[in-house]
Amino acid sequence: MTSAAPAGRVRVLHLEDDDMDAELIEATLGAGVDCEVRRVVTRAEYLAALEEGGFDVILADYALPSFSGPAALTAARARRPELPFVFLSGTLGDERAVDTLKAGATDYVLKDHLSRLVPVVRRALDEAAERAARREAENALASSQRFLQRMIDATPHVIFVFDLPARRILYVNRQVESVLGYTPRDLQELGSDVLATVTHADDAGRVDDLLARLAAARDDQVIEYELRVKNSKGSWRSLQFRDVVFSRAPDGSVAQILSVVEDVTDRRRGEERLREQAAMLDLTHEAIFVQDMEYRIRYWNRGAEKLYSWPAADAVGQDVTHLLNVANRRDLFEARSAVLQDGVWTGILQQRTRDGRELVVQSSWTLVRDEAGPPRSILVVNTDVTEMRKLETKFLRSQRMESIGTLAGGIAHDLNNVLSPILMAVGLLRRQINDARGRRILETLDTSAQRGADMIRQILTFARGAEGERVALQPAHLIREMQKIAEETFPKSISVRAELASGLWVVSGQATPLQQVLMNLCVNARDAMPQGGTLSLAAENVTLDERTARANPKARPGPYVLIKVADTGSGIPPEVMDRMFDPFFTTKGLGHGTGLGLSTTLSIVESHGGFVDVYSEVGRGTAFNVYLPALPAGAEPRAAEAAETVPTGSGELVLVVDDEPSILEITRATLEDNGYRVLTAANGRAALAAYERHRGKVGVVLTDMSMPLMDGPTTIKALLALDPAVKIIACSGLRSDPGAEQVKGLLVKAFLTKPYTSATLLSTLQNVLAR
Repeated sequence: MTSAAPAGRVRVLHLEDDDMDAELIEATLGAGVDCEVRRVVTRAEYLAALEEGGFDVILADYALPSFSGPAALTAARARRPELPFVFLSGTLGDERAVDTLKAGATDYVLKDHLSRLVPVVRRALDEAAERAARREAENALASSQRFLQRMIDATPHVIFVFDLPARRILYVNRQVESVLGYTPRDLQELGSDVLATVTHADDAGRVDDLLARLAAARDDQVIEYELRVKNSKGSWRSLQFRDVVFSRAPDGSVAQILSVVEDVTDRRRGEERLREQAAMLDLTHEAIFVQDMEYRIRYWNRGAEKLYSWPAADAVGQDVTHLLNVANRRDLFEARSAVLQDGVWTGILQQRTRDGRELVVQSSWTLVRDEAGPPRSILVVNTDVTEMRKLETKFLRSQRMESIGTLAGGIAHDLNNVLSPILMAVGLLRRQINDARGRRILETLDTSAQRGADMIRQILTFARGAEGERVALQPAHLIREMQKIAEETFPKSISVRAELASGLWVVSGQATPLQQVLMNLCVNARDAMPQGGTLSLAAENVTLDERTARANPKARPGPYVLIKVADTGSGIPPEVMDRMFDPFFTTKGLGHGTGLGLSTTLSIVESHGGFVDVYSEVGRGTAFNVYLPALPAGAEPRAAEAAETVPTGSGELVLVVDDEPSILEITRATLEDNGYRVLTAANGRAALAAYERHRGKVGVVLTDMSMPLMDGPTTIKALLALDPAVKIIACSGLRSDPGAEQVKGLLVKAFLTKPYTSATLLSTLQNVLAR
């Protein structure tokens, strides 16, 4: 026997008792095949070699003295069935040759035709390799099928293969019994009637559309849907299907669909119970919604629709962090952590509506668990506290002003005590000093002390307001006088205009402090227009109702004279608006202001029982609105007359467009109380969408001139493009607003200057609707 063959060589087991034949066969085979031959003679040697293994082919003589070829074939097939077996014989008849092949031999070669040996061995080896590869693939496939079957059997979902053209189930796993009570055979035997048999009648109309979608599906597309399916007991279950293409026909059409089915009946019933319970909450004004543990909206009440301007159909299913544009997502995540830990959470969140309006909400979260205990969703109740927070800010600022005023009054009193002897000493020293240098020093001392005294008087005015006897005053005289002073002393680049309503009411007050109010506001207006502009002075009668008065902590319902001082200057930045009434705060350079002008103005107005409202736009101008209570004698006849003649609506639909929530709310309430129906929009884009939805129903549009996203003039042009016959009323907080000039060339029916009274608004509406 030869030594072990190197890798790649063919190992041959040769059963032969004749030495010459063995040498001849080995030589013939070696000439055509790189091989190693192990020769055995006896039965024992042959069987031992088979047990040892490691051979690629067996060559065996047919006739042996102590062991027959057929017996060797039988032993080989029993121990090594995969090995090719070739008989070698000197004489082998056709009948015997056929019998050997039937018994399992690969081939046979006659010893006198050994030229066939190499081709036969090569062919036998190739066929054996093919059989081995096929067995390996079959084993891998069987292993994969067993693995897949185990996965299918282990999943809690129903999995089935559906023949789309024949509309029948080809395969379904055994989980269908636990979900629906049917055996796989039950559903397969229904054939093409399976859909009609188990699908709810209300869902049957959707089946053809779903099958059409599946027929048009891409290979990478997952199609999801729900159907109500009857179980074996006749009850209906809600099943969620996720379908993909499983195979295609030769022409490329979809042949089979693989579907994974989940029973969502309990989940849907829970959601339905939640919807039924939440339907009662639609009666409240709070925004109430339910979000799942992935922040997706599952329920959205009417209060949420009104607050955020998102219809429920658009909100449900969306991510709440994107839907509400939460300003600080860390607050949201902290709230989620707290509610998961404690079950409840309450706090303040800053959010934004669909039209970009910023909100401050008082938010209360409650964790909802399923029957098994794990968290299922979060119930959120949000209350809009935006206006309340603004009023709190105004109230705190008012308190701060009162505290500073008290402190300033005390300081001014002490400083007066210091300056009084100085001023008196100057008078005494003036009589005793005669030289020029000494008198100059006294004059300097006297002037400085007088300036200090003037400043103290201004501080006292700020601290205590205007004191002294009050008399009936006609504001028109004060305004005309201020107009004359401004025209004579202000730069010629500033145009001064005055507009006074006829029959202006009188107020109770002191002329000098009120003149100081006008002077302070006009000087500030002048300083805001270094390159020139327009200074507007105006006065009119207004009556504030309780709803309007709530917008300012100092306001009270009743008759007022409204004095407006407006400019077209640089405007006041938002960060300055909150501090501009603080004493000693100024944006002017060193030596150009004491910082007491506006604080003194506010103090004087409030000491007269009035209040100040400010409207400003950076780069466009500022309007100060001073409200002074009118004397009852002048107000009562006018108020009674106004009450008798205030016009009301007859159900006309009015679209109100303004970016201030408080104005929208007050205007809506005023119009609805007086017989109108109202739509609101916080910007031009929202207004266009609302008008398009209610085309032909909107009687008039009332729009602000300065708004984010789309300003008033642009909105008016777009509305006219949609409907040339639309009736539009424009309004602005600045009498000299450039937008007012722009709308003159447009088909605007009227222009209102903020703030306007309810009577003015209603009269304007009636006049416009009557045209």
